[in-house]
Amino acid sequence: MEKVLVLLSTFNGEKYLETQIQSVLAQNHPNLDILIRDDGSSDDTRQILRSFEKQHAQRVQVVYAENVGYRNSFFELMEKAPPAYDFYAFCDQDDYWLPEKISRAIRVLKPLDQQKPLLYCSALTLTDKDLKPIGQAGGMNRATDYRQYFFSSIPTGSTSVFNDRLRRTALSGKALARNHDSWMLIVASFFGEIFVDQHSFILYRQHENNALGLQLSPLRKFAGKLARIVKKDVKFSNISSFAGLFLENYSYLMSEDQKKFVKTIAGYRQSVQKTLRLALSKEITTSHWYDTLAIRILVLMRYI
Repeated sequence: MEKVLVLLSTFNGEKYLETQIQSVLAQNHPNLDILIRDDGSSDDTRQILRSFEKQHAQRVQVVYAENVGYRNSFFELMEKAPPAYDFYAFCDQDDYWLPEKISRAIRVLKPLDQQKPLLYCSALTLTDKDLKPIGQAGGMNRATDYRQYFFSSIPTGSTSVFNDRLRRTALSGKALARNHDSWMLIVASFFGEIFVDQHSFILYRQHENNALGLQLSPLRKFAGKLARIVKKDVKFSNISSFAGLFLENYSYLMSEDQKKFVKTIAGYRQSVQKTLRLALSKEITTSHWYDTLAIRILVLMRYI
């Protein structure tokens, strides 16, 4: 039976952590362990983790560390993860997993070529703080269009399950990544395969510190996208520089079409003609029209 390691980073998560870990341990795929890195919590998170560590010593391992932020914390988990596992899964501290979440991902990934970087993601069910469903988000058709994932971080990283080849390929260029989950999407879409499940196996809790803005109108989402990019609250602050570094680090794995795409982005600031060509081209594509429009405008402004 396939071995799965769940990677969970915690930080001051006492409110919902116990419920989440219980849902992970209750998965109907029994060959599953949890590697947890606590990112310097100051509440009762560490006490909760010690309790699980004691009760499930064979399945739960905890690293108590200093605060480095969620990005670095997840990358440290990926580095510490033993290569003996067949698949790995990202886990957030305040969600709730349905029992078949991991088994569903394995059924999808197992028949595929494990020599390629493989990534499974799914839709998620948005809930209120008490896990009462209020909507669904993140589901798309199966897709490996690297152009889309270069500009968009949908689906949500907390639904991700991936193989060891993707773990190793992504870690080799982690210095380029703004965050762990969007980076996995980029690497898998360029060099492997992504499966996006339209079904949801995760309850994604919406609370004061975690909201997707499900109820916003498209125009407000468009404005929000612009605002987040202006504040640099996105996975890139200078996409042309990022593209150049990405090409430098991974060109040996890229097809000629992929190299051409990345070179176009890397050099779009070199002339007005190149800026216009990229802003109006079909190369800029995301899962939502308002994201695509926002990026086109900011490319024209040479803001990203």
